[in-house]
Amino acid sequence: MNPDRVAFFGHPCDVTVIIPLFNKEATLVRCIESIVLQTFPPKKIIIVDDLSCDRSLSVAYDLASRNDLIEVITLAENRGPAHARNLGAATATTTWIAFLDADDLWHPHFLEKVLLALEKEHADFGSSGRIRISEVDGSIRENVLAWPFQRGAVVDLTDCFWRISLQFIPINSSANIIRRDFFHAVGGFSESMRAWEDLNLWATLWSAGRFVFVNEVHAAYYTGFREDVFGRFRHVYVMRYQSHLLRLLGRSLLTRPRASLSLAVYLMAFSCRAFVRLFVQTLRHFNAPCVHWRVFRNTQPS
Repeated sequence: MNPDRVAFFGHPCDVTVIIPLFNKEATLVRCIESIVLQTFPPKKIIIVDDLSCDRSLSVAYDLASRNDLIEVITLAENRGPAHARNLGAATATTTWIAFLDADDLWHPHFLEKVLLALEKEHADFGSSGRIRISEVDGSIRENVLAWPFQRGAVVDLTDCFWRISLQFIPINSSANIIRRDFFHAVGGFSESMRAWEDLNLWATLWSAGRFVFVNEVHAAYYTGFREDVFGRFRHVYVMRYQSHLLRLLGRSLLTRPRASLSLAVYLMAFSCRAFVRLFVQTLRHFNAPCVHWRVFRNTQPS
């Protein structure tokens, strides 16, 4: 390893990677390999198994038996990803923590690029560009900043976080590094939320700290046949997220007036989208019995 890196950081890999695990036996090895191959390898990898029903835990133990960096924590009951991540963060002792979902991966320079950016800008949390890969049709979409931002640039997005969020959220659950004491200071992930808990945390982090973004792709996350996030039952978490943003907007009007305007626009756009999705879901819910009755009536003998 380059000795300049050691001198710059004091410790080149003072970061713990935390992986919440639930039924990801097919992708866990790929995820771990992407961490081990980092140019800045982490000090620790903590896998928190949330009572998986497949062979995920066996795969995790097998990986841990072959790599001293890996620690496996098992839960006696399924508590959701927020609890798993918080437990991993509570176990970590490093300056920095990073979360990575078990079905996603990092490119080899992710930790190096984002850690260097965080140290250079004295920021509290950071991320990088990423690609979104659909497991349904194989399509790939880049999430990076467009002109006038240059590729590879380190950008302080604290003041324009919500303006960028109108295009894409510049941080997600598989592309992030957070100062550990800062994470604990804001309370970590909300364990009362089974969905949207990550977006809720990013908003909280933004309200209290500085955020930097490395404008080039260093991570990949996969999407598949998942329930619509605005779908049945999940609208409860959407409403909680909206309420959280509204509270943050009230606080930021005095502390970050420029950014609060962008947050207000984002909140209005998000609320309109949520209302439309919920309205469509409601129509589908009430229309389904009518369709079934028409089919039943048409199949009856005259």
